[in-house]
Amino acid sequence: RIALFGLAPMPLLVKLGTMINNKHEVEIYQKQRSGGWKWLQEEMHTDYIINRPEETKSDPVLVLSLSFPIGERIKKNHPKASIWEMTIEKPNTDYLRSKQQLYDFGRQVELLMDEIDKASKGKPLHLFMSVPVACAIEFGRVWMQKANSPLYIYDYDKRDGEIDRLAITIENK
Repeated sequence: RIALFGLAPMPLLVKLGTMINNKHEVEIYQKQRSGGWKWLQEEMHTDYIINRPEETKSDPVLVLSLSFPIGERIKKNHPKASIWEMTIEKPNTDYLRSKQQLYDFGRQVELLMDEIDKASKGKPLHLFMSVPVACAIEFGRVWMQKANSPLYIYDYDKRDGEIDRLAITIENK
């Protein structure tokens, strides 16, 4: 059994998640803004909102806007892409407060990646994230190297020219 307390750049946390995948018993924790790593609530659910593109022939892009709304920035910088966005009613840095929310996130991401794979016919998935660290790890855990498309993971840093740069590529083996 693994207890995981993640602190790293988002692309690395997704990569870590792909390495420990969902075949291992892992308990992922999220550092809470109020201090500590303890989940604040046990049974809390979040309604995730999925915004789908009108056409799916272009390169698929998945935008996770949970901590901060980043969809408009990605649309502006990638106007020809088929952009899928997963968000919540009011993205904020403190939304993830229970294990149940993280579990729900993982199940929703699994379904969404399957839908994107079918629509894009296996093209690599470009991933842009503004999520809690636990969600980045969980995203990697539910990605399946034999079933899902390769991942191109981008990282945004205001100190680095305010653009999203390709940070990690995760290929199918």
